[in-house]
Amino acid sequence: MGVSTSSTLINNIANWAKVNAYQLLEKTFGGSGYDIACAQNNSAITYQLKSKAIDVIPLSFNPIFMKNLYFIHLNKKQNSRDGIKHYREHKGDLLVSINEINSITEQIIHVETLTAFEVLIEKHESIIAEITKQVPVKDRLFSDFKGAVKSLGAWGGDFVLATTKQDPTAYFKAKGYNTVLAYQDMVL
Repeated sequence: MGVSTSSTLINNIANWAKVNAYQLLEKTFGGSGYDIACAQNNSAITYQLKSKAIDVIPLSFNPIFMKNLYFIHLNKKQNSRDGIKHYREHKGDLLVSINEINSITEQIIHVETLTAFEVLIEKHESIIAEITKQVPVKDRLFSDFKGAVKSLGAWGGDFVLATTKQDPTAYFKAKGYNTVLAYQDMVL
């Protein structure tokens, strides 16, 4: 999601020390470098790691349904190293999954309706759940929520993205999640 404090710190230290932020990340936390790319851009991006080459493409993502998107903090800080370790322990042959996720990403960039967006993020969540052998966050914490819920960050991490036709603040606060941020308030 690009709110990662550890990657923001790594990026800022790299800028200060005039070293490559991706190389510094690799020597410290590891990971794909996605959050570094987010820290270095002021817009939405697509990010791909191809044979150690990094492909970052800035793009505009201003869907007409942005008023229906919310970020919810899950009251915990996901340990990036644990998330990466868990992923590496459970990944297998990912070629089919990568191709599916790439297709979903392309569709999300051009999606025009909230309903279509919800279908795509739920499909993405399902693929990641299968890869990581984890239960999707909606099934685990918000099964009665009227909308979609998508994990962000080190899967199962700090924030989720929720979609809904009405302000979900009361729903999440009733479950003990007091930080509910509207998409337009969070995104540059």
